[in-house]
Amino acid sequence: MSATLPPFEEIVTTHGPTVLRVCRAVLGPMDADDAWSETFLAALRAYPTLRPGSNVEAWLVTIAHRKAIDQTRARARRPLAVDHLPERPAPSEVDRWDGDLWTALQALPLKQRAAVAYHHLAGMSYADVAALTGGNEGRYRHVAKDIPERRVPMTNERRLFASLSAIDDEVNRRLHRRLVDAANAAGLLDVAYRTIDTPVGALLLAATPKGLVRVAYASQDHDLVLEGLARDVSPRILRAPARLDGVAREIDEYFAGRRRTFDVPLDLQLSHGFRRAVLSRLPEIGYGKTASYAAIAKAAGNPKAVRAAGSACASNPLPVVVPCHRVVRSDGTIGQYVGGADAKRALLTLEGST
Repeated sequence: MSATLPPFEEIVTTHGPTVLRVCRAVLGPMDADDAWSETFLAALRAYPTLRPGSNVEAWLVTIAHRKAIDQTRARARRPLAVDHLPERPAPSEVDRWDGDLWTALQALPLKQRAAVAYHHLAGMSYADVAALTGGNEGRYRHVAKDIPERRVPMTNERRLFASLSAIDDEVNRRLHRRLVDAANAAGLLDVAYRTIDTPVGALLLAATPKGLVRVAYASQDHDLVLEGLARDVSPRILRAPARLDGVAREIDEYFAGRRRTFDVPLDLQLSHGFRRAVLSRLPEIGYGKTASYAAIAKAAGNPKAVRAAGSACASNPLPVVVPCHRVVRSDGTIGQYVGGADAKRALLTLEGST
């Protein structure tokens, strides 16, 4: 099996803090957020074309370098009116960058400042840094000596960078919200997901712009499910709870006994052929009712395909919402279920079928 790209959410989680620290080191704390957001939005746009196995962090730093140049040029331009202002760093975040590091970095020309940040924060070799910035490798190796001691001595670069505080959770959340908003506005959020707690355990919900595309039990391993979505739908996947508020609300109402049918739009692209025909028949089994696998096979147009009907139910990408739990064996026993026999029994009990 050929390698596939992981969900983009994994890229943000793994490399987001490093890219932010690079942006702060190159641009300072006030402009870093804009560069970070533009970097990850550009990366999200290009992500499906990235070769699996690529050095993702180096790729992101390359994009961040271009955005830093854009930000530097933009400082000289007239401000433009916008509908609303993005969330900005809190004063406490800025204060943490008012020490020796940012003062030292400010003393450097932009290229040299970038070289120090890319080497010490992103782990790039000086040769790679020189190739990226168009500078001289030997010059970058001695860049610290170019900071006049009378202004800010920087005799130990590694110690200064090692003293940087970690990016805290609130900063990560703020930047993530900003990325999701920008991705939505740009039409780049191909798959949004969230998890919710239910009486049958945590459920993963995932939706495309067309509709709900995946519901998964914890026993199915949510990380593996997201990897499957990246392979089969799109790797442009982000955790975006608000996009699934309507689905979450209907599922909550279902488990509270206040809802018997689901009204959310569905995206059935993960099912094909006879399996899709089976899934299209499942909502016809009313709340509190059951049907046999044989009956569903017949309704789907192939009375002899009882095993195939069972396989379609077992691979249902939308359990609970598309009610494969209402399909039982001809002898009345509940049979197998994607979420496990206990979950199936709990759903049938909720609906009064057992």
